[in-house]
Amino acid sequence: MFQLELPSITKFPYRYTTILDNISYVFFFSWSVRAASWYVSISTVEEVPLVSNIRLVPNLDLFTNFPKSIRPKGRLFLVSNSEDYKHPPAITFDNINTDFTLLYEAAT
Repeated sequence: MFQLELPSITKFPYRYTTILDNISYVFFFSWSVRAASWYVSISTVEEVPLVSNIRLVPNLDLFTNFPKSIRPKGRLFLVSNSEDYKHPPAITFDNINTDFTLLYEAAT
């Protein structure tokens, strides 16, 4: 598994480029005050949008709606760092990079 960076309130909005399955992707994280949620948009390095405004929800494959022709082979998902599995923390503006981890699990 490969851990990707999550935004920090000191670096907002947050954007970076990473390589998954030998392809470069640009990740852009934004916070919606109205929805009280973090979102990620992913594009090519040429700024061609691939998916936009995917809500960061724990334990769901964030690549579900990714175009199949360019979808990475693995899974991208957010997990809680809490040991309290029955009552994990809610995602807030300032806890995304402390209470959660964004993981890419390569296909085997």
